[in-house]
Amino acid sequence: MLKALVLFRNLSALQPNVKGVGNIIGGKNVTRGDFPWVAVLSTPSDEYICGGTLVSSRKVLTAAHCIHDKEGKNSKLAGEIIVQLGTYDLGKKVEVGRAFHAVQSINVHPDWNTLTESFDADIAVLVLEREAAFSELIQPICLVQDTSAIAGVVVGYGKSEDETKIHEKIPKMIETPIHSNKDCFMDNQALAALSSGRTFCGGLGRGVGVCNGDSGSGLFVTDGTTYYLRGVVSSSLKRISYECNVDTYSIFTDVIKYIDWIYRASITRF
Repeated sequence: MLKALVLFRNLSALQPNVKGVGNIIGGKNVTRGDFPWVAVLSTPSDEYICGGTLVSSRKVLTAAHCIHDKEGKNSKLAGEIIVQLGTYDLGKKVEVGRAFHAVQSINVHPDWNTLTESFDADIAVLVLEREAAFSELIQPICLVQDTSAIAGVVVGYGKSEDETKIHEKIPKMIETPIHSNKDCFMDNQALAALSSGRTFCGGLGRGVGVCNGDSGSGLFVTDGTTYYLRGVVSSSLKRISYECNVDTYSIFTDVIKYIDWIYRASITRF
């Protein structure tokens, strides 16, 4: 079930640069097994890369910029990524129930453009070399069917508010409202440069939000019985003194706009 958060922080108000960062500040630790579709992308040497979401036995969704970043300097090949499923504590070398999967192919959306400010089409599908063995700790999430939900929950390993860690060892979660682009731009017009007709905004805008390391993680909504993947953490504004501005909203890839492409993203059976 969704858990409401009451953890708010007072951050000094600074004028943000109009620059996206690969984005959970002010979150609450997750209990292992609460969200069994959460995936971790790492290097073969176990360095954390990004978050992801298991959507079938062989497909994981993540952000395109986790594969090809906006600077155009960090493109990854399938052999450079390991997908971890059933993972909880990144500080442990061994965990019962954790599974490591090699990536057979990477499918970045063809409209993803590293040369623009916009984070349109910031989505990628990773196809695993072998099917995931489902368990209590490893389960796929359903793809979103409509846009009626007004709030969801984001789970990720992103940068902590204490600024001492590149990413969290234990995943955190935040409950976040879902905002239209109109409401988003009214809150902060600078977000328009990062957005498109295939993105939406999420966040509380009061010192709670996604941050670096949360990129590629999912925004999950529920109808009370089933969870659905509604969005993918894409970007946020950058502060002068901090890597992400959690006093305003963040950008999410709108999964429902890419449903057909996700199914076509490889010849692998979904």
